[in-house]
Amino acid sequence: MGLSNHELFNRHYDDLYALTPNAAWYENAMKLPDSATARYHIGRYGRYFPYSDFREPFERMLLSWDPYDWARQFKHAGARYVILTAKHHDGYLLWPSKVRNHHRDDWHTGRDVVGDLAEAVRAHDMAFGIYYSGGLDWSFRPKPVANYGEMLASMPRSKRYRKYVRSHYYELIDRYKPDILWNGMGYPDRRGALSVLSHYYNVVPHGVVNDGWSVPGRLHDLLSGRWTRRRTEAGLKAHLMAPPSTGKWRSRRTIYEPASSLHSDFIGMEYKETLSTSDQKFEAVRKLGQSDGYNQNEPDENLVGETDLIRQFVDTVAKNGNFQVNVGPDPDGQIATEQAARLGQIGDWLRDNEEAISDTRPWAAGEGETAGGLSARFTECDGDLYILVFGCDEEGEIVLMNVPRGDGQVTLLGYGTIATERSGPHVRVMLPGGFIDRPVICLKIAGGGHQVLRNKRVGRRESSGVQETVS
Repeated sequence: MGLSNHELFNRHYDDLYALTPNAAWYENAMKLPDSATARYHIGRYGRYFPYSDFREPFERMLLSWDPYDWARQFKHAGARYVILTAKHHDGYLLWPSKVRNHHRDDWHTGRDVVGDLAEAVRAHDMAFGIYYSGGLDWSFRPKPVANYGEMLASMPRSKRYRKYVRSHYYELIDRYKPDILWNGMGYPDRRGALSVLSHYYNVVPHGVVNDGWSVPGRLHDLLSGRWTRRRTEAGLKAHLMAPPSTGKWRSRRTIYEPASSLHSDFIGMEYKETLSTSDQKFEAVRKLGQSDGYNQNEPDENLVGETDLIRQFVDTVAKNGNFQVNVGPDPDGQIATEQAARLGQIGDWLRDNEEAISDTRPWAAGEGETAGGLSARFTECDGDLYILVFGCDEEGEIVLMNVPRGDGQVTLLGYGTIATERSGPHVRVMLPGGFIDRPVICLKIAGGGHQVLRNKRVGRRESSGVQETVS
C-alpha cells in the first residue's frame, strides 16, 4: 500500500507530484527525471516516446468502445447520474471540438465520447454530467510541477487560454446540455466564469454546478512573481505540513487558504473525510484505489474492500452527501475488472437497502452507536427512520439505544418485518441467518422519523445516491 494523499502532502511536499500514483497525473510525473513514473516510462516505451503518442492506441480502442455497456454497469451499481471527465489536465478533449488548440493540433478524439456516453446514460434513466479542468492545461503550460505551489503557479491565465476555456464550455453546454457541470482546479478569470455560469443556467435551468469556480488571487500572484516565489513557497509549505498555529502565522494564514468559489449548488469534498452532517449538499469524491481512473500497475489489494466502501457510502449519505466513485477504462476500453467488481458490490447491497439511501435526508442525529459499540448512521424519509448499523455481534444481535417508538413496527431491509424486544427506549434485534456478515445492516422504524426531527435544521431535501465518475 502506497502513501495516501494526506501523507504525501504532509511528508513529501517538495516532490508531491513526482510520487503520486495517480494515473491522471502521468504526463506531468513522466517529465520529472527522478520520478518512478519517468523510470517506468523509459523502461516500457523508451526515452523518445512522447505522451502524445498514446493518442493512437487510445483512438484505436475507441472504434470498438461500447458506451451502453458502461451505462448498464453504472445502472446496475445503483448510480443515479454519471459524470464524464471531458478534459483533464493533459488538455486532451473527449469530443471533436471546433475550438482550436494552438499548441497541439487536433488534440481531441475523433469519436464523440461525450455525446455517445451522454446518450447511453440518459437511455438508462440516469442524469449526465461533465467534468472539465479549467484551471490546469499542460498543453498550454507544459513545464512539469513537483509540488503544490508550483501547481498553483502553473495555472494558465493568458487571454488566449481564457477564450479557449470559455469557448469549450459554451460548446459543451450547447451541444450536450449536461445536468451537472463540474469545473476542476479553478477558473482562469472571474468574468469568464460568470459568463459560463450564466449561460449554463439559461440553457439548462435545472442544472447544478460544483464549488470549483474559484479564480486566481493573491496567493497565485505571489507564487508567480519572480521575487516573491521563494518566500511564499516556504510559507505555503509550512502551512500545509504543520497543524494550525496560534503564533506568528495567525495573521498571515488567509494568504495560504484556497480562494472561495464564485458560486456553487453543492460542495465537492475531494478525498476529504466527512466528519459531521452538512447543512449544504456535498459530493464526497472517492478513489477506489490510489488513482483516479485506472492504473494497470496498482495491485488489487490497494483497492478499498467491500465493507469499507459501503460504509463510506452510507456515512456520506447520512451526512447529507452524495457519493462519487472514480472509475476508468483498461486498454481495451472496459471498466477495469477490479473496479467493476466494487461497483457490483455497491449495487448488490443497494438491491436490498436502497430504501434507506435514495430520496432520503439526514435525520436529527447524523451518527451514533449501539449498546455494543457498533457504529450506526441514520436517514429519514416520509416520516420513517432508517438505522444503518456497521455490522453486528458474533451471535447476530444488535441492541439499539434511545430508539423512537414510532408505529411499533421494525423492518429489516432485505428480509421483512422482524420481531424485537423493547426495554424502554432500547430495542434488541436478533438477525436471521445470512445477515451477520453484511457490511451494513438496515433497520426501518415506521413513523420514527417524525419524533426528533421537529425544529431541527437539516440539509435541503435532495435525492441521495451513488454516482460514477469516468476518468
